Amino acid sequence: MKTEEVLHRMQKLSEEGMIRRVGGVFNPAKLGFSGRLYAMEVKEELFYDTAAVVNSFKGVTHNYRRRSRLNMWFTLSARTEEERMEILQSISNAANQARIYEFPAEQMYKLNVFMNLEEHKEGRENGRY
Repeated sequence: MKTEEVLHRMQKLSEEGMIRRVGGVFNPAKLGFSGRLYAMEVKEELFYDTAAVVNSFKGVTHNYRRRSRLNMWFTLSARTEEERMEILQSISNAANQARIYEFPAEQMYKLNVFMNLEEHKEGRENGRY
């Protein structure tokens, strides 16, 4: 498949809402960054505005809503402690000075997920989906 066709298909899938993001997965530590998991309790009326602030930072790779007191969980990678603190302060400000809980990694896990799209396609055609 030519590059133009790949780009055209990706654009179409993006417009249809089938894909949200395409990007590399990098090892933050090897690039000089430190990544951590954070959680906070965000009032419902501030949730979407706070999520927009969290998602605006390039160092945020995941941001999830949870059904618990700590209802927003996100990961953040930053090169320096000063950068991390500035970002966290901006996020806290958006959430009306909500406390942000930090969960540093104690052990790194690598999950490899591979999907056989050809097998999946065959299953659908045979009614086994």
